[in-house]
Amino acid sequence: MTRAEKSRPAERLRLLIADASAASRVDFAFLISERTNIEVAGFAWSGVDTLKLIRKMKPDVVTLDLGLPELNGFEVLAALQKEKLNTTVIVLTGRSEAGTRQRCLALGVKHFFHKTTDFTLVIAVLKEYAGRQSGKRKERTLTQGRRAATGAK
Repeated sequence: MTRAEKSRPAERLRLLIADASAASRVDFAFLISERTNIEVAGFAWSGVDTLKLIRKMKPDVVTLDLGLPELNGFEVLAALQKEKLNTTVIVLTGRSEAGTRQRCLALGVKHFFHKTTDFTLVIAVLKEYAGRQSGKRKERTLTQGRRAATGAK
């Protein structure tokens, strides 16, 4: 990734990393900064902090650990659904109980990864979302330009 590619904040996907483990948060943020043009916009260590930051920052994507203190990941997902907060959630968890993946998907999770997964797969999914986000922003810019050129509102 070139410095010029990383310096275009208007086109960057904004990511919130929610994980109870400080080491996991830092390691994942490092991988993202080294391999993508995604902005790590914040970190949360608990479910309560996760919801507060989602409401305040409105990140494009949240990576969510299910084992958060205060409110667990399932409770965070239920609150997101109830409040109709439009944030894409990717679960990264160490939990492996039967039915965990299905429960997450039923609560609106877009992708579910176990923490033993090769993180290049997670990075690939994030890059796909970043590409979609960039395309949406370019389309909005084109639409605004057309409106300005025609005098439409």
